[in-house]
This record gives sequence, structure tokens and C-alpha cells, in this order.
Amino acid sequence: MESCNKGIFKGLSLGDDGSNLSLLQFADYALFFGEWSKSNVRHLIHILDCFHDVSGLKINLDKSRLFGIGVSLEEVANIARSVNCSYGSLPFIYLRLPIGRNNEKKMVWVSWQKIMCSIENSGLGVESIKAKNMGLMGKWKWHFLNESGALWRRVIVEVHGVNGGFDQTTGLVRNSGTWLEDGFWHAKWAWIRHPSGRASGELDHLVSLINGLVLDPHLDDKWSWSLDDSGVFSVESLSKAVQNKLFSSNDLDPPFTWNSWVPRKVNVCVWRMALNRLPTRSNLVRHRVSIPSSNCLFCGVDEESQQHCFFSCSIIKIIWRKLWSWWRSPLLYNPSLVEILKGKSGFIENKSVEKLFHAVCMTFIWHVWNWRNKILHASSDHEANAIRHEDIFPSVQRLSLLWAYNRSSKKLFSWENWIQNSGELASSLFPYFLGYWCFVLVFLYPVLYLRAHYLVLFLFAFVA
Repeated sequence: MESCNKGIFKGLSLGDDGSNLSLLQFADYALFFGEWSKSNVRHLIHILDCFHDVSGLKINLDKSRLFGIGVSLEEVANIARSVNCSYGSLPFIYLRLPIGRNNEKKMVWVSWQKIMCSIENSGLGVESIKAKNMGLMGKWKWHFLNESGALWRRVIVEVHGVNGGFDQTTGLVRNSGTWLEDGFWHAKWAWIRHPSGRASGELDHLVSLINGLVLDPHLDDKWSWSLDDSGVFSVESLSKAVQNKLFSSNDLDPPFTWNSWVPRKVNVCVWRMALNRLPTRSNLVRHRVSIPSSNCLFCGVDEESQQHCFFSCSIIKIIWRKLWSWWRSPLLYNPSLVEILKGKSGFIENKSVEKLFHAVCMTFIWHVWNWRNKILHASSDHEANAIRHEDIFPSVQRLSLLWAYNRSSKKLFSWENWIQNSGELASSLFPYFLGYWCFVLVFLYPVLYLRAHYLVLFLFAFVA
């Protein structure tokens, strides 16, 4: 600050009162602000050298960066090289926060309202900070109601009143004495403004519920949490209820069913495709993005829409039919894209097998999108043509087996059976599983026949 007052280093002037900003510090970080000039930068370096001579603490210029605002990056680089330090440009990351506004308008594909909806409501289920904070506040309200003798509660009551500052009084009704006499409820209302309309009907319904309710006068009152079967409050239950209230969806028929047998990245990709929120060429044109062509990257004939890219394209349709043939679907099997996304095959009765078939279809959709992006970002036309002629079907078979094997509870997969008879294999897992445990019983019984109860405990432990 003294160097600024003497004019050695020129900081930034704030307003008309002459306030000067030259240095901000946090922990072992320091930000210097000053007028842009080569002499000002050199004076700052000399000041830091003097600081080193006095304190013995040397500034590492290799880890320091010089930024210029309103000047060319070339000029910043020249001055940075003259003082042997690094340089950068806006925006940059400082303490994991972005510094410097980017004036480019970002393209939003999915709204936060949709993202924060639960998975059951066609969202991603991203947790809301507001809902979590309300859940944490509810935890303290629960402790306040149940820990009547705690010291902290008495302090809160002295500061914020009997309700602890949690409740917002409506001014509609006052306390009117004891409502419980001889074990029976008695409605002693003292209305400031008597309810009317629908509120009157709800009041009558409430009275009908509590009339005739007999309570044991020898037992103390206690609070019970209705959102949990145990009756005990939990932050998770309240946060989930608040989130579902804040971010509800009117979609009664979700366009996509999540599948736990494929990775989350595959679920998210197919979820975006079901909402038509992937940057296909038709969507880019709709968002007024200038692109050289809107034709499909596979066939090059029709416009690349969601329906065409993932289902209707002649090249993609061939692979779909190959997949259906692999699963021995009916001869004229031709489901819609909506039925595929919802996991409704129409020819599989076993739910586990249908879930497995749904996982294979999702894996294929994810492969199609990656395949399309590789063609789009190829460095040359020759490379794009080579990628276009790749066969992704073996990779779909391999990855779907790997993901289903690692995520399902039925581990009796093999590559030969998977390729030859994938659907029947999944439906016949339980007999193999039962036969496996029968083998364990027959093999272990001669060894442990003197300790039959140990055998029972052993089997129960493994089955659980």
C-alpha cells in the first residue's frame, strides 16, 4: 500500500473517492491489480524482490501468471517473457471458481426443472440444494420438538420464543385451552376469521376424523413422522418430499425407462435421446446453429433427426434387424422407437429377460451415438469413410454382456452361450442357480453331518 501511495506501483482506482485496489490475499494466494504498463509490471517484480530480501520468502514466478484486460494476448506474452513469468487469458479458474465473464450465450438442451425431477418423473433426480437445506432445517425442528429438556432448546426458546423461530403464525386461530378432557377430543376453536368454502369442508373432515378418538391419559404425547414407516424423522425423507413438490412433472407416461444393468452414462444418453435433446443436425438447425449440411452422417440422404439417426436410417435399420435376429424375435417383429425406449419388447414374457433385452437395445443406441460422433469429428474424409464402414455389432454384444454381468445378481454368463442363446440363457439362470446349491448340499452333508445346525447356518449366510 505504501508503494501505491508513493506512486511506485499504480493500482486500480475505485470510484470518485480515490479508493485504491492493488492486492487481494487468501491463504497463500495473492492477486495484484494495477494499470497496464510495462513499467508497472517491472515495479511490481522489484517490490516482490525486496519482499524476498527482507523476509526470506521467495515468490515463485513459474507458478505466477500475468493477465491483461483490454490488451492483446501478444502484448501480455511479451511483457510476461520479459519478467520470466507465465501468462494467461480470461476467463480462468481461481480457487476452482471461473474468473472473467464469457459473453457467448450457452445453448441449453435440458432445463434444470427437468433435470431435478425424479427419475420416476422423467428427470435425472439431481438433488436440490434448497430441498436438502429444508431437510436439514427439519431435523433441527424435530430435535426441538422432542428434546424438551435440552439446554440448547432452552436457549433457543429464550431467544426466539416458544416456537423456536420455526413456525410462522398465520393469525387465523388462537390457543383456546385444553382440547382433551376425560380422554376425548373437544374442538374448542377461537377463530379470528371463520373458514369458508373449501376450507370449511376440510375442517368438517378433520373433525370427523378426530371425533370419537380415545387417548390413554396415562401415556405422554410424542411426535411421529408420517413420511417414514418407523415414525422417526429422517433428512432424506423430508428432502425427497420437498424435491418432489418443487420439481414435479405432469408427464403421466414417461418416454423412457431407466435400466440398472447399464452404466449411468448410457442411461443419460438414452434419456436425452428420448427427450429429443441430443445435438443431432436437425436440432442444431432448429437452434439456429450454422452447419454445412443437415443430412445424416451414415447414409447422407435424409435429414439427421432423432428418429432417423437412431432408427429409420437404412444403415442403422440393418443393425437393428441383426440384433432382433440374434434375440430370435418373431419374423415380422418391428417395434417403434418409443416401445424400445420403454423396454416393452412385446415377445418376451420373463421380466428379467426383457430387462436384459432392454439393456442390449440401450447399449446399441449409445454405440450409434458414439459411432456418429467419430464420423463427425474425423480428421479427413478418408478416415470418416473408414469409420463409417466399421461393424459395431460385435462391440454391442461384448459390452452388453460385460455391463449386464457386472450389474445383475445373476452371474452365470458365458461368451459362447451369450452369443448363441442370449434370451434363453437368462430365463434358465434360476435352475442353474438351484442346481448349484443342491450340489453344495450333497457335497457338504457328509462332511458336516455331525453338526447339522452348522450346515444350516452356513447355507443361510450364503443365501442371504
